[in-house]
This record gives sequence, C-alpha cells and structure tokens, in this order.
Amino acid sequence: MDGSGLTSGSQQAGILQSLLQNTLEQIVIAGSVYVAWCLLMPASWLSTAPICSILFAIGRISFFIGYHKGAPARAFGFALTFYSSVLLFVTLVVYQAVIA
Repeated sequence: MDGSGLTSGSQQAGILQSLLQNTLEQIVIAGSVYVAWCLLMPASWLSTAPICSILFAIGRISFFIGYHKGAPARAFGFALTFYSSVLLFVTLVVYQAVIA
C-alpha cells in the first residue's frame, strides 16, 4: 500500500486540501489577532471581535462557493476573511501606539 506522499489524489481531493490549507492559514492569522484584540483593547471595544468572526465565517463560505470559479469569484470571500483581520490588527497597533 502506497503512502499518500507517493500517490497523487483525485482533483477533488486536491481542491479540498487547498481549501483546508488556506482556511488553516486564515484561522491562525485571525485567531492570533482576535486573541490580541480581546486581551489588549478596552471592554467597550470587545464587541468588534464577534462581528469580525461573523465576517470571517461569511467570507470563508463565500470563498468556498467561489473557489471552483477562479480567483475573481473567490476574491470577495478572501477579502472579507483577510481584511477584517487586518483592520483589527491595524486598529490594535494604532490604539496601542497612541496609549503607550
């Protein structure tokens, strides 16, 4: 029996692997930013994290739906996923720079 590294999977398996890999990368980025946000921002700003989590979920669903149709179709999902984390991160850094 060959190991998975010695065989090539089906095209569908490759697509699903790409989706999972991309989602893992985005979860690590978002999770790190969300934890930092919750630990470092004042309590009055904490409602932003659940809102961005909802945007993340909508973005991932949109990304999955558009993945088979090419880059333009998945761009909205990627943007919703990635840029909500970037916005939180930039806001966090600016806030901490002003406070410190």
